[in-house]
Amino acid sequence: MLSYLKKDKDTDVILLYLEGVKNGKEFFETIKEVNKEKPIVVLKSGKSKLSEKAIATHTGSLAGGYDVYKAIFKQTGLIEVDTIEELLDVSKALSFHKKIRNGIGIVTNGGGLGVLAVDYCEKLGVEIKELNKETIEKLDKELEKVLIKRNPLDILGDASPERYEIGIRNLLEEKDINGVVVIQAMQIMTDAEKNAKIIVELQNKFPLKPIICCFVGNVLIKKASNYLEENKIPNYSDPKRAIRAMKSLIT
Repeated sequence: MLSYLKKDKDTDVILLYLEGVKNGKEFFETIKEVNKEKPIVVLKSGKSKLSEKAIATHTGSLAGGYDVYKAIFKQTGLIEVDTIEELLDVSKALSFHKKIRNGIGIVTNGGGLGVLAVDYCEKLGVEIKELNKETIEKLDKELEKVLIKRNPLDILGDASPERYEIGIRNLLEEKDINGVVVIQAMQIMTDAEKNAKIIVELQNKFPLKPIICCFVGNVLIKKASNYLEENKIPNYSDPKRAIRAMKSLIT
């Protein structure tokens, strides 16, 4: 099946739910070759002794030691996830964007969400780049109301679409920033749909630097979220999901 999907022109990313394999050598060689062409995201069950017994009950096969599988995934470059939600989140990002080097920017209108994003970046090994002097000088001219210019860039709760445009554009123009996470918390003055249109326009101008969004607000951001994803910009409802998706793009 993996060999078939490798050749299938309509398949961009392969999602794999795995309990166990009988021919370990063939599996290893196959995923190593397939993953060179198309990313494979794997959700492995049977990591504990108890769950190994559960697998034996419902399939009649043994899962085998998880440490062995973990080593194989690492050697072959497979992206391992822990939940079905992660499996779908990561695969969506990989189907929309190409791989990048480490080093990202974050733009947010909510300080708390920005801090959470920083925590997740540190935990997952996603590097937040410091802004260079030229970028800070440009932001000083264009973002007068924002007193602190750094990465993550907090453009404040009353951020207009214009402020989002300035912040995202300047981070994308920074040569050491390879992708940007855009966080939006709904405030009374927030225009989610205009923000989404600006993000799509900027993504088209910087196609090699992926933008991943975290628009928070459920039904209030539904139209904006749909517009983003129709234009191949993934949106997630939690900063952890957005940072995990960005992590999957980093080589």
